[in-house]
Amino acid sequence: MIQAKEFWLLNFDNASGMKGDISDALCTLATGGGIAVRRLYTDGELNVLSFMRPFMINGIGNFASRADLMERAIPLRLPPIADGARRREAEILAEFHACLPDVLGDLCDALVVAIRNFSKVEPPTTLRMADAAHWILAGSEALGVEGAAIIKALETAQDDLFVERINDDPLVTRLRRLTYDKPFKGYIGDLFAEIAAEGSPFMPKGPSQLSSALKRLRPALSRVGVNVEFGEKDRRGRLIRIESERVGPP
Repeated sequence: MIQAKEFWLLNFDNASGMKGDISDALCTLATGGGIAVRRLYTDGELNVLSFMRPFMINGIGNFASRADLMERAIPLRLPPIADGARRREAEILAEFHACLPDVLGDLCDALVVAIRNFSKVEPPTTLRMADAAHWILAGSEALGVEGAAIIKALETAQDDLFVERINDDPLVTRLRRLTYDKPFKGYIGDLFAEIAAEGSPFMPKGPSQLSSALKRLRPALSRVGVNVEFGEKDRRGRLIRIESERVGPP
């Protein structure tokens, strides 16, 4: 939040991993939020920092691991630079500054068109960042592409990100094997006993952690054909049903 106070655009370079609290903080920053701490040298005064900012993160690995952050993202996959194609920074910056006026002009044109069309276009309902998607759709006419094409490209990019993240998760792999022949129907505790039998150190450490992990992963799981339904809770715990689409070998 202190960085958001000083910069309109935040950039995090060369990320390789991300803890849950940092992911939650970035989600809050994307949609608006803040923190309140005691003002220094006082007993009863608060210092409130509240901002909403765009930010960029780059890295090679899958540093974004939580579904709520991935649903707020515009993922861009950049191809590696081929051998013999690397350039000096001064050359790249000279080319960038030469095209910068055109980029700024295109952005201003898109903003003008978006303001004009904002109330005329139907807002998309398939993306979590619905207001941002509405502005993209309203201004896409100025960019020379059909509005729906940008939204579709964004949906596809997010789906690819989800699939890559989910397919690397050992819990998801175990759930797919467990539910390949028939759905699992039972209590969270029973499901944990099935999963813990393998003794993997990468699995949740208890039924409550498993329940939290499934709730967090459920939006991403549904995109890759693993449907999780939570049922009623009684003295034995909460009922759960998990069913996987049969695609490929178990």
